[in-house]
Amino acid sequence: VPYPFGFGPDRCSAAPGFKLACVHGNSTGTSSGAGTRLFLGKDEVFEVKEISLENRKIRGVMPPIFSKAAINVSTATQKDTGFGDNHRQYTTPITTELVVTGCNVQVTLLFTASTGTYGYTTGCCSHCNRSGVLTADDVRNNYMVGYCTTPVFSYLASYTVQLKRLVGNSTINDDLPVYAFIAEESWFDSDRAVGLMNLGAKRSVSRSKANKDDHLLAPLVLEWACPNDGTCNASVSANTNCSTPFEGAQYVCHCNPGYKGNPYLTDGCQDIDECEQPKDHGCFGLVIGLSIAIGPSLILFFLGGLLIARKLASQG
Repeated sequence: VPYPFGFGPDRCSAAPGFKLACVHGNSTGTSSGAGTRLFLGKDEVFEVKEISLENRKIRGVMPPIFSKAAINVSTATQKDTGFGDNHRQYTTPITTELVVTGCNVQVTLLFTASTGTYGYTTGCCSHCNRSGVLTADDVRNNYMVGYCTTPVFSYLASYTVQLKRLVGNSTINDDLPVYAFIAEESWFDSDRAVGLMNLGAKRSVSRSKANKDDHLLAPLVLEWACPNDGTCNASVSANTNCSTPFEGAQYVCHCNPGYKGNPYLTDGCQDIDECEQPKDHGCFGLVIGLSIAIGPSLILFFLGGLLIARKLASQG
């Protein structure tokens, strides 16, 4: 686990939001296995699969926000969700989407504004045939029937997700399972919707023997940065460059050209020998130098040989 992330004592991570929970065994309802796993924060919701320092991204999987939700037309059902113990340092990239399955369901993504009121982020509605029972062919052959998806164009990683049944529609398909996900774009399609709603089709994702609910884990990518509030101290390495591209609210660090390593550790960026990887670093000085040195020598050698041959010919 690369710093600023860590697990165990607080000193092992740079700030509360970077602390991971190490879980042994299957302690959650949905999990990608029964072995040792890392979760972002103590709520054990977002399971971490990969952390990139260079790209400032975390790849992981997350269970549905709503699973087989019971909703009605009179009141909205809502649930808060977020990532880590400090939501300020995580954002969702533009390749993220909101997904819902079920018939005649409205899903809305909300965030809490500075005034304490909800602000609208995005949402969509799923529709079904008013009179007939929904089939797998209905879902596969018609765009967004029995489900809907919409991009999440937000730089906030803490949301309230709201579900509501649409008024004035047939209730014949209300028993279909209603799921809501925040997921990486392209993960969800009509085949997955058919499988989630148990419409008789074979699931498009193979189930793990370790856990029968693996098909409910949605892949998700988060972007991260250090909050610029003193809780995550910048590296003091002379070979590190830190900047605040997000209007000063967060900062990011990179190793200077010619250095490689962890920019969030003191002296974590170490000098590298570019000529060990000439194609990656454009190090062709030695080749050019040899060419310059060898070229004249070959010319002199050729001219010397020519003179010797002429002299021998004249003596003969």
